[in-house]
Amino acid sequence: MRANRIEEGIMSDPKNLVQGVMEEIDRCTEVAKRYHELGAPGAFGYAAITGTVERAKAAVGRGDIEELLQVLADLKSVE
Repeated sequence: MRANRIEEGIMSDPKNLVQGVMEEIDRCTEVAKRYHELGAPGAFGYAAITGTVERAKAAVGRGDIEELLQVLADLKSVE
């Protein structure tokens, strides 16, 4: 229920959407660092996360709301 309220708030204002994506970029960057520290066992996870982060940064630069919504979902799935 809480996640729905957050997503509703983010989708209602493009500025909030960008803010949400930026917060997830920061979180995922920290997660990627942990994968990188694992060395070879974490290489695939590191590459996947950094690729998603780069897509998210590009989407923020373009301001494409549909793409921002997609990358936000992708970023939120990172563990």
